[in-house]
Amino acid sequence: MPPLRSKSRLDFLRCFQIKKKICMHHVFDLWEPKPRLFYSFRSPNSPSLASILHDVKELKSLHQIHANVITSGLQQNVFLSNRLLNACFSCDDSTTAEEIFRRMTYKNVVSWTIMVNGYWKHGCPFNSVNAFREMVSAGVLPNLVTIASVLPACCDLGLPKAGRSVHSYMIVRGYRANVYVDTAILDMYMKGGSLVDALKVFDSMSERNVVSWNAMINGYVQVGDLHGAMKLFKKMKHTGMSIDHFTMSILLRICAEMGCLIQGTLIHAHVIKYGFEKSSHVATLLMDMYGKCGNVEDASQVFDLSPCKDAVSWSTILSIFANLGNGHKAVELFDEMMAAGLPFDSVSLMEYLSLCSRLGALSQGKCLHGLMTKIGLETDTPVGTALIDMYAKCGNLSSARSFFNQMNIKDVICWNAMITGCGTNGCGDEAVGLFWKMNSLGFQPNNSTFLSILSACSHAGLVKHGFQIFEHMTDETTLVPDMQHFACLIDLLARAGHLHAAYQLVKSLSLEQDVGVLGALLGACKIYGEIAIGAEIARKFFELDLSDAGCYVLLSNWYAGLKDWNRVEMVQDLLRLKGLKKEPGCSMIDIGGSFHTFVFEDT
Repeated sequence: MPPLRSKSRLDFLRCFQIKKKICMHHVFDLWEPKPRLFYSFRSPNSPSLASILHDVKELKSLHQIHANVITSGLQQNVFLSNRLLNACFSCDDSTTAEEIFRRMTYKNVVSWTIMVNGYWKHGCPFNSVNAFREMVSAGVLPNLVTIASVLPACCDLGLPKAGRSVHSYMIVRGYRANVYVDTAILDMYMKGGSLVDALKVFDSMSERNVVSWNAMINGYVQVGDLHGAMKLFKKMKHTGMSIDHFTMSILLRICAEMGCLIQGTLIHAHVIKYGFEKSSHVATLLMDMYGKCGNVEDASQVFDLSPCKDAVSWSTILSIFANLGNGHKAVELFDEMMAAGLPFDSVSLMEYLSLCSRLGALSQGKCLHGLMTKIGLETDTPVGTALIDMYAKCGNLSSARSFFNQMNIKDVICWNAMITGCGTNGCGDEAVGLFWKMNSLGFQPNNSTFLSILSACSHAGLVKHGFQIFEHMTDETTLVPDMQHFACLIDLLARAGHLHAAYQLVKSLSLEQDVGVLGALLGACKIYGEIAIGAEIARKFFELDLSDAGCYVLLSNWYAGLKDWNRVEMVQDLLRLKGLKKEPGCSMIDIGGSFHTFVFEDT
């Protein structure tokens, strides 16, 4: 095989002129100053093709070099072919990589490793595992890099047995693993849910780096052992191991899930100590942690001090204010965000539309609708669905209906949103009509569709239509009704005054422990004056260990309606004894872009 050598520009021109398959515009490309890659060939000390391939980032340049390799008769140079394979995966051209690999007469361990690793990194874990299997079958001994590449591919496929087989292969073949391979094995066992095996690997590691510790801490989080994760972090600190922003991210998620404000504040101190507060990702997790711990002041302070506010950080702080009942501040921040000219994509638009839905912020939702049109996302079905949901939840059903009718592409979720919107706005007949129209157009309703339409029938008192639709679900589809569907049926009967039928259905389905179903029945008994069934349900309430203040308030109101003041006082005493307090109800109204809040106490 002739040695790989540099070529002058004249040599390149001759190659392209001789081979008629190569287009002439490739020849002229060599004379342009823009592709510096080829311009470097003019120098007497020009790099080799293999060196140039290392820096290739554009597909056009890659194909030009590939053409030159073929015309130069160097396609069987394994070193150069391996560089070509690497360059193909770097340019997201796995098809060309497969073609080059298939035509290679000699493939070494590096060739196979590039394919295994390249497939995995480009989202083809099945091809990665298959390439590893073919490699072993061909008698090529994998190296540690190959093994470290195939293990995560096994995880992505959900094949823990395949991962264990690779680990066994290592042990049988006598590989001496390094920290990177050990971490990959550890991560494989954790993602497979095997904490015991992962812990064995971790304890046996002669060397650990920050990635190993992070993988083990995150593994504890994945199996729900948050206390174990915090304990391991303390052990990590005692060893003097350096901490990176991934460590901080994991710990902040733990504190958020546990609602542990004190521990979260300590982690915040570590964030400042190690200089991670400038990371927008860490700042967002800090805000989320404080928000889930109910500390809106510190969450707001982190947001104000954050040097880089992206769409995720804005969405997080807005959600915190909305979830903690500070709708005014959420709307003010929303207006600030719009004035800042933040770039929007489909995901951020859906998040902000959802936020407007929760706040009832119709004016802000309309601004987002205008922005959708401006940036060309009005035809995006998921975004359009979020817009329909926003209009419906803000009480503007006509705008929701108008946008729904003009949508060219609708999916089941979009139909569900419109049916739900009609139901919540008291248009039960229209919701029923939409349901049957959806079926006639060939859309297959899912469980959410039936929940939405049964709820709409319940609120509108359409008992006959509700049972008709329920029979359609059981007889005409493969869907199996769950307890939520039956709860909708019970609510449908109760709201229509069929309390005896509703209560019989509760008993037949063993729903006598379901607080939500019993509460709906008790409320209906109060409305229709059904004392016998109401008294029986009230007794069942006393038998349950309730932790919801609303249930005790409902029970108190029931006894107050019967003028049984002794029992009213007993329920109130129970409420105080358990330290429960019903949160005051809150109504918000948007008048001319200005929000007004009305709060009242329930008794």
